[in-house]
Amino acid sequence: MSDLLIHDLDPEMQRTLEQRARDHDRNVSQEAKALLRTSLGLAAETVNKLPAPPPGIGLGTWMFDLVPPEYRVDLDCDIPDVQRDPPDFR
Repeated sequence: MSDLLIHDLDPEMQRTLEQRARDHDRNVSQEAKALLRTSLGLAAETVNKLPAPPPGIGLGTWMFDLVPPEYRVDLDCDIPDVQRDPPDFR
């Protein structure tokens, strides 16, 4: 992947880019790439193969919702109430 460096960015443009990034729950680099993609007419699907979680939804919740209910399993593990002697490291 290549890098792009923009010299002498106008402070107002920088503030606007940072605000847009916060509004879209992205970092500045991700927001700049999204703006470039849009302005160049590139579809997001051709660049990113995996969808991103919607803003405001945690990654774990989003991943859990990707699995259909019939394939979900309960991963609760019961810890037995057995008291054991601590190990002797002598």
